[in-house]
Amino acid sequence: KRRIGFLPEVPPLYPTMTVESYIAFAAQLKGVPDAEAATERALDRVGLRDVRGRVIDHLSKGYRQRVGLAQALVHDPDVLILDEPTSGLDPAQRKEIRDLLAELAAGERTVVLSTHVLAEVEAVCERVVIINQGRVIATDSITALANRSHRVRLRVARPSPELPSAIGTIAGVSSVEPDADGSWLVSADRDVREGVAATAVQFGLLELGAGQNLEDVYLQLTAEGQP
Repeated sequence: KRRIGFLPEVPPLYPTMTVESYIAFAAQLKGVPDAEAATERALDRVGLRDVRGRVIDHLSKGYRQRVGLAQALVHDPDVLILDEPTSGLDPAQRKEIRDLLAELAAGERTVVLSTHVLAEVEAVCERVVIINQGRVIATDSITALANRSHRVRLRVARPSPELPSAIGTIAGVSSVEPDADGSWLVSADRDVREGVAATAVQFGLLELGAGQNLEDVYLQLTAEGQP
């Protein structure tokens, strides 16, 4: 039977308790054999040792999120389920939590992240499940989802008026459009990356990658599912 840990959607219960006493209480509730040792491990794991004696209600939102993670990890779960773990955090706190989640997911533990912030998904996750109106409409790696449309982004060192026509001669390419950031967006009905790369070398190829991010993919897939 796999052990599961949940991160609360709101700051932890019992806000007048200290960090250490709350984690120890959570360990006892979950029947951890050595609650004291488990509490120490959880505090170290999420970087709470320096504030272990602080009252939870006196902590910043970032530290309260860490307290939530500590109670979710105190029984060493095989699966960790997180709902909007960086909601309400400032950019520095979001990065701290993202880095921590990446560390937690690096081992044998499975981390399930539920969020509407797609940039968060791209920064943390390996695989994505997109749900629209209660129905799973896509399950794949982020790279595979981004490459579904065969749209690529091209950046060259020596932009030239001849570039669009040169790329446009490649079989399968339907359009070559400049983007506001100085790159070119190449749309095609098949995988044209090899041909685009070979042609772009003469213009000083700098970068060739997916032409859409996860947000573009999400909007496209959910729009297709609309009546």
